[in-house]
Amino acid sequence: MKSLIHLLFTFTLCIVIVPCRLFAQTPVPTKTDIIPSKFKDSMAAVTVTAKKPLLEYQVDRTVVNVDAMISAPGSTALEILEKTPGVVLDLNGGISLNGKTGVLILIDGRATQMSASDLNAYLRSLPGGTLDKIELIENPPARYDAGGNAIINIKLKKNKLQGFNGSVTSGYSQGVYARSVNSLLLGYSRKNLNITSSVGYNYDAGFNSNNGYRTYTDAFGKIVSFMRMDGRSKNFGNAVNGRIAVDYKLTDRTNIGAIYNANRRSAKDQQYYNNLQGTDQTRTDSVFSGITEVNSDASGTGYNLNFFHRGRGDGEELSADLNYSKYKNEGLQYLFNRVSNDQAIFDETVFSYQLPSSTEIYSGQVDYVRPMKGKARIDFGAKGSHVINDAALDLIGELPANAVPQSDRSNRFIYKETIAAGYVNARKEFRRFSMQAGLRVENTMAAGNQLADANGHDFTFKRSYLNLFPGLFVTYKADTNNIHFFDLSFSRRIRRPNYQSLNPFLYFVDNYSYSVGNPELRPQFGNQIDLRYRYKRLLSVGVQHGIYSNVIFTVVENKDQIVINSPSNVADGYITSFVTNLNLPVTKWWTSNINVNFYRLKLKGVAGKQVLDQETFSVRGSLNNQFMIAKGFTGELNLNYNGQNIAGQKVIAPYYRINAGLQKKLLKDKASIRVVAEDVFYTNRQVDETRGIAGLVATNTNWSDSRRIGISFTWAFGKDKGGKKRTLNENSAAEEKSRVD
Repeated sequence: MKSLIHLLFTFTLCIVIVPCRLFAQTPVPTKTDIIPSKFKDSMAAVTVTAKKPLLEYQVDRTVVNVDAMISAPGSTALEILEKTPGVVLDLNGGISLNGKTGVLILIDGRATQMSASDLNAYLRSLPGGTLDKIELIENPPARYDAGGNAIINIKLKKNKLQGFNGSVTSGYSQGVYARSVNSLLLGYSRKNLNITSSVGYNYDAGFNSNNGYRTYTDAFGKIVSFMRMDGRSKNFGNAVNGRIAVDYKLTDRTNIGAIYNANRRSAKDQQYYNNLQGTDQTRTDSVFSGITEVNSDASGTGYNLNFFHRGRGDGEELSADLNYSKYKNEGLQYLFNRVSNDQAIFDETVFSYQLPSSTEIYSGQVDYVRPMKGKARIDFGAKGSHVINDAALDLIGELPANAVPQSDRSNRFIYKETIAAGYVNARKEFRRFSMQAGLRVENTMAAGNQLADANGHDFTFKRSYLNLFPGLFVTYKADTNNIHFFDLSFSRRIRRPNYQSLNPFLYFVDNYSYSVGNPELRPQFGNQIDLRYRYKRLLSVGVQHGIYSNVIFTVVENKDQIVINSPSNVADGYITSFVTNLNLPVTKWWTSNINVNFYRLKLKGVAGKQVLDQETFSVRGSLNNQFMIAKGFTGELNLNYNGQNIAGQKVIAPYYRINAGLQKKLLKDKASIRVVAEDVFYTNRQVDETRGIAGLVATNTNWSDSRRIGISFTWAFGKDKGGKKRTLNENSAAEEKSRVD
């Protein structure tokens, strides 16, 4: 199978290298192709219906049309992200884009402000049928927040038709466990009023298996002991979410709107582990076994008020947003641990934790667009946000004195952060050139408070820093037919630490694994330059180079054969990438989208008092094929490949997955039924090795319930009653990084 993968990507590379030959069949328009003006009136009544491509390439972003994915209606938002070219999800819930970690995730331009695990749970509860587009923004302009190394903006569907209309989607998939994804979208628009609403219900279940091996050595490299680890978890969850957006047209130039959304998810996660330890690989000295069960009940609400005014001048705009959201999670964790051998049980501990947490976000933003003479304009705006994150871990009952470290009893950590920002952005178009330059300034004030423990000890800290974030975009049009373009962009970004990563609390995972926060974490900064060539909407080829300082990774240390995980500013580094995106019309019935990213990643610094010098040259790519099989029938066959990668001390081996789907249109194209098969060969497994740890080498293999077969049904109802189509004003005011952890 590996040889097949290499063959496919060799074929892909050949296609990318000789695109001019493939596009030679697409003639450049000549004077004879221009439609005479006398035919314009008759042409105005003609409606042309075209199928949207999976990817569209714009100057500052790549747009993914979710409806072009056959598997989308029966999938969740998280599963759609996993299939998006360039996007990778790691085992800890982190999301990266073309090798860039610490990505800012937005929903309709607004941050969710949840931890990585809670964000994953929310995206898993969001039905794919409610998604419209996914915007991949690697070099965001000054209008966007500077947080995050890149931005992924998930745009939900909105009502664009007059009258009453909607759609219903229901999907079911089966792996080892069953899942169900269901959604209902309703829209109503008449005269000055536009309403969009949606409700979704999901049931999800799955498993995660983990096999690991640790080898402990002395100062001379001699093996003194080993540990073989086997773990498995089962997870079950129910989720309900709803959203309603109202837009009212006060005048021909002024709109006001309001948005309300709510979600609730109940879940149970049962984890089992069995660790064997010994000094001789032929004999086991002791067995460490345990059960961890977490029951959680999470809920969230969000409110938005927005205003939009179009000035008398061509292109003049004034917009404003006010936002408030709150997320709560009530969790209960039960842990049982046992140490034994063939003859006796040495120790048993049983204890439970309550895990309440909440996050409140207040934000507001004002933006103004002023057109100028000579195809120029200037944008400027201001934004303020305030976040309060309150997370606790309360021990229930007493423990044996030697069960866990004394500091691992109970904890409450409150973190507050206020960011004030302003920006200015100027644009100018010339005959062949267009240029955009912007500057954003952000002032951050943060305070953390670990409340006093039973011994009366507490810990507080404060941070304050002011940063400038310039951005530049230049586009050159190489011809007058809008065929060949060259783009040059530069941006500076910041990645602030996750809230709970600053919590100096020592948390018990199992008898030989702890985790602890680091209040000394500093923000990570990155500078990226991007040079790109575009051919129509068919081909995009670019070179990217990013330089990063104070890179944040989780550091693994070995202390008396106990593994302690802690986030730290471990290194400086860079990523150099050659990125290719190609929409290839192979035949009339076969369209292929090819995304290939060749990159070199380098990290150099200190991790846990050990020198860190990691480097890799690798490739990531996807091959998405869409087929017109017969009347009303379409199909897709997709391949996603992730080459070797590094994450701090961890080296991750290559892995891939293949998905397939078939769709049949029904009821005069108002309905469709889809059948999908995901991870057909069950190859979506992560194998990694942790290096550079004094006295320890660790390997790990992880896999989940990713091989599935599913079926979904979608039906759209209602008619367009005519009149001017309108869209909701959803200008974002909240783009903070979701940094709870």
